[in-house]
This record gives sequence, structure tokens and C-alpha cells, in this order.
Amino acid sequence: VVWFANKHLYDNVNIPETRQPTLFEYYNFDKECQISSEEWASKTLQMGRKSFWFTVMGMIDFNFLKNIKLKHYDYAILEDNLFGILLFMQVSKIYILPKQMYRNRVRPNSTMNHDKKVTASNIPLFLQTVYYSFDKDPERTKEYFRVASWVLLNNQMKLFLQNSHLSYYRCLLMREFVKYYFSLAKPIFKYKNDPLNVSSICLEVSNYIKVLTMQTKTVGVVIPIYNVEKYLRECLDSVINQSYTNLEIILVNDGSTDENSLNIAKEYTLKDKRITLFDKKNGGQSTARNVGIEYFSGEYKLKNKTQTIKENSLIGFNIEGNNPYEIYTVYKSYKAFNDEKDLTKFTYPIIDYIIFLDSDDYWELNCIEECVPRMDGVDVVWFDYNKIYESGFLDQKNDWTWFLGYNRNSGSKKISSKLWLERYKHIGHFAFVWQGVINFRFLKNIDLKFIDGIFHQDVHFGFLLFAQSSYIYLLSKKLLVYRIRNGATTVRNFKNNLKDEIPFYIQELLSYFEIKTAKEYYSIYSWIQIILNVMHSHNIKNNLHSDLYYLFIGNLSEQILKLKFSYKQDPMHLSGFINFIKTFVGLHRILQNNMQKNSVQLNQLQSKLSFQSQHGTAKQRIQNQLSYKLGQTMIVNSKNIFGILFMPVYIISTLLSHKQEQKIYQEKIKKDPSLKLPSLESYPDYKEALKFKNHLSYKLGQALIKANKTWYKGGYVRFLFELRKIYKQKTMKNSLILYKNRDSNKKDTTRSIRGGDRLALGLDEQYFIKRHESFFHYKPDFRNPKTFNEKIIHRILFDRRDIYTFLADKIKVRLYIQFILEYDISNGQIYKLLSKNIDELSEELKNTNKCSYLPEIYGIYKHTDEIDFDFLPNSFVIKTNHDWGGVVVVNNKAEFLADSSKKIESLTKLQKHLDRNYYDVSKEWHYKNITPRIFIEENLSQKNNDLKDYRFHVFNHKTQFIQVANSAHTCNNLYYPDWKIFPIMYLNKRDSKEIQKPYKLKKMLKLASLLSIDFDYIRVDMYLVDSKIYIGELTFTPNCGKAKIEPAEWDLKLGQMWRSDVFKL
Repeated sequence: VVWFANKHLYDNVNIPETRQPTLFEYYNFDKECQISSEEWASKTLQMGRKSFWFTVMGMIDFNFLKNIKLKHYDYAILEDNLFGILLFMQVSKIYILPKQMYRNRVRPNSTMNHDKKVTASNIPLFLQTVYYSFDKDPERTKEYFRVASWVLLNNQMKLFLQNSHLSYYRCLLMREFVKYYFSLAKPIFKYKNDPLNVSSICLEVSNYIKVLTMQTKTVGVVIPIYNVEKYLRECLDSVINQSYTNLEIILVNDGSTDENSLNIAKEYTLKDKRITLFDKKNGGQSTARNVGIEYFSGEYKLKNKTQTIKENSLIGFNIEGNNPYEIYTVYKSYKAFNDEKDLTKFTYPIIDYIIFLDSDDYWELNCIEECVPRMDGVDVVWFDYNKIYESGFLDQKNDWTWFLGYNRNSGSKKISSKLWLERYKHIGHFAFVWQGVINFRFLKNIDLKFIDGIFHQDVHFGFLLFAQSSYIYLLSKKLLVYRIRNGATTVRNFKNNLKDEIPFYIQELLSYFEIKTAKEYYSIYSWIQIILNVMHSHNIKNNLHSDLYYLFIGNLSEQILKLKFSYKQDPMHLSGFINFIKTFVGLHRILQNNMQKNSVQLNQLQSKLSFQSQHGTAKQRIQNQLSYKLGQTMIVNSKNIFGILFMPVYIISTLLSHKQEQKIYQEKIKKDPSLKLPSLESYPDYKEALKFKNHLSYKLGQALIKANKTWYKGGYVRFLFELRKIYKQKTMKNSLILYKNRDSNKKDTTRSIRGGDRLALGLDEQYFIKRHESFFHYKPDFRNPKTFNEKIIHRILFDRRDIYTFLADKIKVRLYIQFILEYDISNGQIYKLLSKNIDELSEELKNTNKCSYLPEIYGIYKHTDEIDFDFLPNSFVIKTNHDWGGVVVVNNKAEFLADSSKKIESLTKLQKHLDRNYYDVSKEWHYKNITPRIFIEENLSQKNNDLKDYRFHVFNHKTQFIQVANSAHTCNNLYYPDWKIFPIMYLNKRDSKEIQKPYKLKKMLKLASLLSIDFDYIRVDMYLVDSKIYIGELTFTPNCGKAKIEPAEWDLKLGQMWRSDVFKL
């Protein structure tokens, strides 16, 4: 903005006896200069100005004006007040030009003439209702409308203050503006007749101002400090300069070893009497936060060790009695005490609410002011935050927050914990510590603290906090800035951590692991500790409903299994817990479906879990036997020549390690006989575990032990023959399994085409022959296919296994993708699950939202009328699960719902797709028996406007080429797996612009290979969005066998890549 001076020009109106200075003259600018918005706000506050206006006294950058979407308020007089205030609040720089460049003409009929008479002839149309409601009284009409205008303008100021993130002086000034203009607006309450219905608006502003002027609630702030000298000042400035001032601030120096963290904390403690500083031994963030909770709870007795008060000095206190966290000294500013007698009376303050803040983050200056008014009637106010990434940060960057995941951009609102729980069931994960304000009485009532010395404290704390609350206020404002940096101890960032940055409780693991592996291993330990803590707490307090308890434990157990526990060393003896957790996950899935149906089963499962948590499982016992360990050693190290050469060394190392473990075990049970493990036969899973004795690992180990015992009789020579025998048995067994599976497949196919279906098959074959002749101009032999397209048709006609129907279902396929990529279960279990009716799989399908490779699914419906749009986020995609083309993309829910014709057209389209059987359209058999449903899932294109579809064509478990389709699916670029150009045109023309190699290509190739495990050909469709891989579909008959391939001979070459015995009919 350029702001210049102005002058009033009075034209045929009375000139005021005393000329008031212009607004520009009030500011007393005497020379050209450039000032910031914050400087303008500071100067306005110093002058004591309560009002401001601007419209014609300068020039505005038009792009800026469009960006802030500022216009004049319709149908209100003096609208330049609102326009000027909101403009100057949002500018970055203002150029001051102290020259009278503008003349305000004040004339009889202008709005500047405040003496103008209102009559029936000159009253504006929009005021006629007011005019006639006041019995055509011009003065009352004029007076009422002036006050009503102030109400409307004042309300817009209030809304701006509530929804904007303003710096310190601008925030203070905006509050003053709101209060002053309210004084102009509140005469509206004297009007019994309110034709514009603005008194209710004024009442809302009045209530808001009461909150601004009342700071009766005390908020406790707890800030752990550890080696943050670079960020601490920014953090503390954001706290002490909060517009809400009734704070009690606790700084906890957690044994910082850098040069200045403690000194900075002392500096701020000295200058602000609201701060209390605890200096303690290093124990981790959890202990520091617990110090704050315990201090506010009155658990510490303080005794002054400083006897006299000196100006500009800190007063020191000791902790008397119980001091579990080894607090060295507590510091307080001299300003907090009137005399030496006060030193002996110093105790903890009484607080109403508590909030935590990490010392490398910082708040917006209105953070607490925004939260406190909304604490009425709720246990937690939860707000959103912005992320900033420190230079050099190596991990993936994204803007997703827990708040966005749970609130889905649906605005600020009060919700019950039951509603939160429904969302938790949908998402499956949650964490909370510093994202909001907590009612302190509620926190004490549920006796919740942080678990010491672990990662993921926010998962444990957040879940138990929200699960036990009554109501939560979701405040849709970003009030905190969360800094993501490499030096942080967050377990997500495993890269570039220096040894001296590792928490003390991980240091001991560095003698076993590299830094990254140590943190991964300790992360698993942390998850286990959270599970055990919740179990223990639940057993004592029974503080969670049983289904909620099992849901949480089950979700964490699933999280642990994703981390793939495969460590050669186990210094914290976690393997037993891992086996217990694997068992729990299986039981948890049963519980999800049957918990309320069978209380007897629940008791049995509880008993089984209790046994396994104490003693492990029979499977684990067998796998810990020397036979199994030796066999594993031989298998793992026989995969390369180096391993074979050093095999004796590896075997001896395994033997010595086993003997050491047995020695430690014997010493333990000697000291405490109760630790002795029960007999193997007494384990609940004993019979099931016996199958592990038939594993190759166990048999190899048994043979080696037997050979060693009879070495003097030629045992090792016999061992070589025994190896050959075991290998031969294993090979025969695998061949038999493959033969049975193949035979089963043939049976499935034969069963599928009996009777009337055989006639349908014949008709389908004739249809495809004629279609092929029309497309490719030759008569094919689909019973002995050669080309790629012919083999596609062969699969459609003659390979009619149920698995294709299951996985062509765009909903059910999610289960298969999740189980293949993230769980270690048999195909038989997967197929049994997929064979269920889709309506029986609601819980299992909800759980697929936990799969990191799938877009989130929001709902499944039988009819378009069932869709509840209120529950959906702002952007989503509606699809049918059983055909092609049944898709509606909604980028903006509000616009979609507002456009009734578009909504009706879209829903009618979906219903038509829902009502048709796609087999009738394409003759692709596997679509025929899919139960049709509509489902709604996450809109990936909203995150990436140029969303590319990466299609991996996998032949016999190896990707031969990758087809990259643009977002409109009008171009296809093909590449080899090494991203060299694949020399054909497939279906669509090639885009002239080459596609950049995705940096996660290696991972994508691995996923495609894993998903092809059951098929000799499959196309795996993937998307790469914000560095995250999503699986779109699994396709078995791409383009229904009519893909145009050029040069034409490549149709045969691709067919030759697809090798399978099923083509020999």
C-alpha cells in the first residue's frame, strides 16, 4: 500500500467550526518512509487510537488485494473502517507519502455529509424496510442504520481476530478495535424494533469481548529443555508474550550438556516472575513432563536454600523428601517475593488447565487466548499446527497432522469422546501431547502421567487421555509451529544422528547395534512397554471399556509386527514378547468379530494371553531349541560361497551363544525358582507348535546334532547323506503341494463351466473370436494362445478360479494387499477370508485403513441414498467396486452439494453402474459374481494435480515393463525396470515429454513382485503421492485382451514372456 495525505473540500455545506485533523495528520508523518504492518500497529497503540479507515487515500497492489480476498462490506455505511483495518492488518509494507494527493468533497448528497436528511425520495432501496418499520421516521431510520452498520462491521472484525494468526502488536491492536467498535454498536440493544435482526450478532460479539477481558483461569505451561540453545529463546518469547497472561510457566532443564540451554532458562526465569525453573538429572522428556504434573499436583515440598532476596538474582530451592527424578535445584525470580518471609511460604500454584510445549517449537501469540474460552464444558481443547523443516532434514516432508486426519477440515466444534473413538476405529492410530490444553482436574482424576524412558510417549498419553474424556473441542486453527529437525530424538528420524545426540537410555544398545538399528530396536521395546503399561493399568483400575482396551492393544500389536523383528542379538530379551504379540494379533481379530457374542471364549482368551505373556509360546520354545537354531544358521549362511566357506565358524558361534543363554537361564531359576518355564506339553499351543519340528531348520539341526554325537562312527559322512535325504523330501513335498494346487485349480475351472455355464463359455469364446478378428484381422486359437492379447482372453475363458473374482472386487482386494504386504499369513487363510460375503467383512475392511499402501476408505454403501455426506471430508472419490468407469471425483464437497444438478447427475451415474453387471458389457467372467457396492475413498489427485498411474506388468514374478499413464489416461510412456525406454506403443500414444524416474522405483518394484506371488501374470497399479506409495488396483485381464501394441510383433514377444502350463489345453 502507498498511503498519502488528504484534505476535505466542503461544497455547499456548513464548514465545521473546529476542523478535525485528518487520519493521516493524526499519525504525524513528516517525511517519506516505509513501515511494516507491525510498526503501524505499534504506532497506533502508542497514539491510543481506537479507530481507523482507508479506501481512497492511497494505492493498493491488486494481486495482494486478490490474494487476501478483501472487498468492501455491502449495505453498510462507513465501510471504509472495516476495509482499512483489515487491509493494514494484512499488508507486509506500507509506503508513507506525506503529500496531500487527494481531496474529499463533502457535498449535500454525499455519504460524507453526516447532516444529510433522509426522506422517502432519497432513501436507498436496501433501507426501505427499515424506513417503513420505523413509521417513515427519517431520523430514527438514520440512527438505527448507523448503529446496525457498526454491528455488522464489528462482527467482521471479531471473526477476523478469531481466525487470523497475527503478530503481537497487530493482535493487541485488533483487540482494541473490536472493543472500541463494540462500544459504537451496543446501542442496538435499546431498539425494541430490530428489522435487520442484528442484536443477536451484537450479543455474540459481547460474549467474545467478555472472554477477552476476563483472564480468571490459570494455565500451567510445562516445557522440557534439553540441548536446545539454538531454539529456546524463540520458544520462550512465544510463551511470555502470549496475549493471555495468567500463566504459570514450568521450565524443566533435563540435564542439558550444551553451553547455553540452562543459562538461557535462568535468564528468562529472572526476568519473568511467572516462571519456575527445575534443574534435574537427565531422564528424558517423559520425566521432565512428569515433573511439571507432579509440581502442580503439590507432590513436592520446597525449602529455600537462598536466605536473602537480592535484586536481579535467582532464589534457589531444594526438594525435601521424595525426589524420584533427582532435581538438583528449583529457581524462581526475586520478583516473585516481597520479603524473606515469602521464601519460606513458597509452594505450588493452583492451576485450572495444563499445556505442554517442546522447547524447539513455539506458539502463535494468541494460542492460549484462543483455547481458554473453549475449555468450558470440555476436558481437552485440541488445535492444529504448522510444520517447519530445518535445513538438511533428511526424512520425508508432508503437511499431514493428527488433527487433519481426525477432523477432515470440518471446522471447529465440540465432540464427545464417542465420536472421537469412532474416528480412531477408522484410522487406528493416535498421538497427543502438546497439541492442546487439558483440564488439570480431569488429568489428576484419571491419574495419567508419561511412561519414563521410552519413545512414543504421546501414543500412550494421547489415547488414554482422549479415551477417558467426556468432551473434546476441536479448534480448527494452527496455533503452534512444530519444528522437524535432524537433531531431535524422535524415532521417525533414523538418519545422521550423532552418538552424543542419542538418549542415555539407548546408549547401552550401541555395544550391540549401529545407531539406526539401536533406535529401531528400542522403538519395539517402547511399543511393548506401552502395551504392558496399559494392561497393568486396566487390570488395576479397569479404566477402559473392554472393546476399547482390546482395540488399542490390538492396534499397537499390529504396529509392532510391521517393524519386522529380525535381530541376531536380543539384549533386552524382546523375542518372547514378540511371539506373545503375534498370538495376540490373531486373537484380536477374532475378538473384533466375536467379543460381545461369546463371553466364555473371551475368558479363555484372557487366560491364554495371561499364560503366554508370562511364559511365551510353545512355538517360541521350539524355535529356541538348539536344533532349530543350528538349522537356521545353515540355511541363512548357505546362500553364498562366503557363507558356505565360513559355515563351521557360524555353527560354533551359534552353539556357544546357545550354551551362554542356557547358563544365564539356569542361574536365574537358581535364584528364583518361580522363573522356571513349565513343561512344553502344558502350553496352550503345544499341538499346533509341533509342526515346527517338521520345518527344514529343525530337521537339519537334528541331523547335525546326531552326526556330532556319532562322529567317531562316521557321523559326519552320514550327515551328508542325511542332508540329501532331507532335501529330497522337502522338494517332493513342495512338488506335491504345487501338483495339488494345480489339480485344485483345474477342479475349480471344471466346476465353473458345467451345464449351462458350459454353453455360456462357448458363446463367450465365439464372441471373443469375432471381436479379435475385427480388431486384429486374423482368427485366433484361444485354446493354444501365443500372443499377449490371446493369453489374456485364454485367462478370461478358461481360468475361472474364484481368486480372480475376489481380487477384481476393488473393495475386497484391499484385504489381499494388506495381508500380502504387511502380514505373514498363509494363502489358505487369505482365501477363506476373501470368500466371505462383503457385508461380513466390515471390521476387516476398516482395518485396511491401517495399511500404509492403501488410500483411506471412508464408507461402503448398497445404494447412493445411503451416503451421509456430513461424515465425509472436503474432498473424496466415489466409486463402484465391480466394474469400470463408475467413478465420481469430488474436489470440493460444499460446491458439489450446492450444485444440485451436478449432484443428481453424479449419483444417477453411480446408481446406473451399481445396477449393471459388468460381465454383460465386457464378457470378463471374473466380474460376473462380484457383489456390487459403492465405496468412497481418499482423493489422491487432490494432493497431486499431475497424478501419474504407474502400471507394473509382472510376468512370472518379474516386472518386464512399466506403463506410466498421465492423469487423463491419454498417453502411455513405457519403460524397462532400469527406466530405459521400452520400445513399443501400448494402447495410447507416447507422451513427447519423458517421465522422470520415480525415486522410490526400487521399492515399487519390490511391492509389485510381492503382489505377484500367486500369479504368472499380473498388472499392479501404483501411485506416488508426497513420497508415499499407494496401490491402486490389481489387474488380471488388462484392456480385455484388445490392447493395440506397436510394432505388432511385440504382441507375440510379450506373450512369450508369459510362461505357464495352463495354456496347454
